Amino acid sequence: MNHKFWIIIFLVLLSFSTIKASIKTVKIFEQNFIHFGGGVQNDPDSIVERDNGRIIAREIILSEFTKPVKITAHLIVDSDGDPWDRAG
Repeated sequence: MNHKFWIIIFLVLLSFSTIKASIKTVKIFEQNFIHFGGGVQNDPDSIVERDNGRIIAREIILSEFTKPVKITAHLIVDSDGDPWDRAG
């Protein structure tokens, strides 16, 4: 019984170390603006603005995945001081 217990613990720890080793952070947007007034406010070489700045897009290249992955996005919304802005 004791031998089986240590094998199970080893396999659990091995699975956690594999998960931790495969975490990779990719920054897509950093200090970029979604705006409504028109005019380009982001770097036009790397970020595409559509609908007068209401939509921003950026093309990124990720490595090929050999197994299923979990992708998590972290988004920070900040207002530029507009009292009608729902983020502020």
